[in-house]
Amino acid sequence: MVPLQVQNNASSNSELSNTRTIRSSSNQKKDNERIHKTTSRNHRDGKDKYKEGEQLYRELAELTNLDSVAIDQLIAGINPETWRKRRAGLTPLANYLKQNNINTSTLLSNKSDVELVNVLAWYKERGGPKLQQRMKNMKIHCGVVLSQFSQMNDINNSSLVKTYSKGQGLSIQSKPRFPTI
Repeated sequence: MVPLQVQNNASSNSELSNTRTIRSSSNQKKDNERIHKTTSRNHRDGKDKYKEGEQLYRELAELTNLDSVAIDQLIAGINPETWRKRRAGLTPLANYLKQNNINTSTLLSNKSDVELVNVLAWYKERGGPKLQQRMKNMKIHCGVVLSQFSQMNDINNSSLVKTYSKGQGLSIQSKPRFPTI
């Protein structure tokens, strides 16, 4: 597709109401010829299936007395791919809290590892495809966020979480980069 076609396709689409202009050249003359329009995604959209994970992250940050500007800067400092995975890993925890009517502030106590193990057990009961991989991802990301905001320093290395993970096959095996001789 040439740049003119991209511009025509983007402008003809009625769904693209929120657009930004991107220039692909530093030469002013060529800039006028090569204007591309792309959509910008609203991250608080109703179709976002991991919005509960982001809401939980924001609630935990607010409970530690961070203001909204600091929270936005904290999120902006995270690699976008890591943030996407973290939101996905936190969503089951948010669903567990909602289903069992548990207050978010309980996650900030000294017993965050107990809550993480309870969530992993609840998630295992639900079952589904690729359960083992989803539980590993959930353990990693929930443990990191809970360690970040709770009174416990390293939740994934607590004896309770390690014992549960070992029994469920959730321990991450270190693999050597190079084969040993």
